[in-house]
Amino acid sequence: MSVSLQTSQPQQFTGTVNGTGNFNPSLQWFVNGISGGNSTVGTVDSNGLYVAPAQLPNPPTLTVKAVSALDSSKSASAQATIRANQTPTIVWSETNLSIPGGDDGESTETPPGITLVDDGGGGAYVLWEHRFPVEILAQHLNANGIPTWTAGGILVTNPWSGYQASPRAVSDGAGGVIVVWVDGRAGFCDPSFQASCDIYGQRLGPTGALLWGPTGKPICTAANNQGLGGMAVLSDGSGGVLVAFQDNRINMTSQGGSGGYTVYVQRMDANGNPVWQVDGVRIGQDPQAGDAGQISRLKMVSDGQNGAIAAWYFTSYQGTAHLSIQAQRISTSGQPLWTSGGVAVPGLTSNDPNGTGTETLDLSADNQGGGLLVASWTPPSATHAKVFAQRLDKDGTVSWTQSGVLISSSANDNLNPSILSDGSGGLFAAWQDCPNIGSNCDIAMQRLDSTGKPPWGPNQISISQMPNQQLAPTLQTDGNGGALVLWTDCRAYPDANSCYANSDVYAQHVDSSGNSLWKLNGFPLLADPGNQGEQYYLYTPLPAVVSLRLQSGDILMAWPDGRHNICFNANAQSVCELFVSSFKF
Repeated sequence: MSVSLQTSQPQQFTGTVNGTGNFNPSLQWFVNGISGGNSTVGTVDSNGLYVAPAQLPNPPTLTVKAVSALDSSKSASAQATIRANQTPTIVWSETNLSIPGGDDGESTETPPGITLVDDGGGGAYVLWEHRFPVEILAQHLNANGIPTWTAGGILVTNPWSGYQASPRAVSDGAGGVIVVWVDGRAGFCDPSFQASCDIYGQRLGPTGALLWGPTGKPICTAANNQGLGGMAVLSDGSGGVLVAFQDNRINMTSQGGSGGYTVYVQRMDANGNPVWQVDGVRIGQDPQAGDAGQISRLKMVSDGQNGAIAAWYFTSYQGTAHLSIQAQRISTSGQPLWTSGGVAVPGLTSNDPNGTGTETLDLSADNQGGGLLVASWTPPSATHAKVFAQRLDKDGTVSWTQSGVLISSSANDNLNPSILSDGSGGLFAAWQDCPNIGSNCDIAMQRLDSTGKPPWGPNQISISQMPNQQLAPTLQTDGNGGALVLWTDCRAYPDANSCYANSDVYAQHVDSSGNSLWKLNGFPLLADPGNQGEQYYLYTPLPAVVSLRLQSGDILMAWPDGRHNICFNANAQSVCELFVSSFKF
């Protein structure tokens, strides 16, 4: 047996002495031949609990041996290789992009309220929701993290055209950025009254020029609401953008229903013109009379062929009410390629529409034309939520077991999973492992290969197991086969109110073998006064930060910050400031 451990990391070893009659089964434990070990090689107690030394030993590989107390000729050994803790390096220090007089980075409609785009030259674009009034602002950061546009950002329409919320953005492939948002210029879209929310977009050049005109371009202005239950964007690979959105244009109220929500997709070219039919192509289910169906958790990724794969939760109330994950692939010409209305993803489907407060999903490309999904839900035979995974190939056919792959091994509630492709048809997943929802959640992780098998072994690995709340993990690739996990952390704040007001952001770097490379239980990336990010949902809190891996390999983060003011969506006095920073491995 061999293990890889960080300095100061504990590892439980076990040994058994077999015999007959009245024999002594006890063991004596040694490290590099030293009984009980010492501070240089690490210590081991009488029960086999080894603790690695605080400093890296030389050589780094040690031998832990169990010897029969009855017969010293009977023994067994294990190798422990000790590695030093690594730490991230700050590239851009924490910078406030806000100016006094607003509330920045929160989301009025569908979170998040911040989006980041690589500018292709070492810098980035930051776009965010500002209120009040509710509007979308944009800023460009150069390779040194310095804002190059007007302090406080520029409006994506000039003059302001009315209510603008929930920005989503992609690169235009030419050094600029395309941003889309939920738009209320029709007059009936704001938090107090939502009857006709539309979707508009804008393209900004490197200098901040509004390339789609002063008021932007309409993406969907169909009847009723678009985008309130979800919206996702993706580059089309030709300078334009794909936009998927929840849609209520076929309101079934007149036919005995109330809702009729489904999913549409539109493609806009580099000049802001619709490539497909006006107001988009329907890829979701056909709304049915008598069904107040709902759409939520909409995601979209590239299929690698300038098309896309989208996935979403669909809650139907027709007949026996049920909740399912639907998925659809869209060609570059706007044709749905899978089952009409979307494939119901096997193994990731619940029959309880009342569970929508805890059921979440995430989606990633498998780099072979298909999609990888993770979801948290409570199977009928269970009492706690579990995390399951599924893979669909390019034809929408299930690649893994029909019942999905169970990837969370604990007996606790496992909530809010995040996904990252491993680049080889498999995935990394991280989630909240909650012994006591609302007061104690940890962060756990697992990896599946392209066949759905866990190369790290059957049990999940612990990323952070500290007191109080660790919540809302997100994942970024490290560019070397491993993953970065970021999460909201309240280990120093035991009650909900203090967590809301003081939450921090921690992270862990995990290599391809599942070894944690930074300090045990995470490195404090953001531990400023007040809260970094917002944590106010009991079961499925939002990620504290929005992050982006730049082409340089640096990780850029942006977040709503409460170090100077109240920063809490549920508080009418909320005045979040928008901060950014960057680090590298």
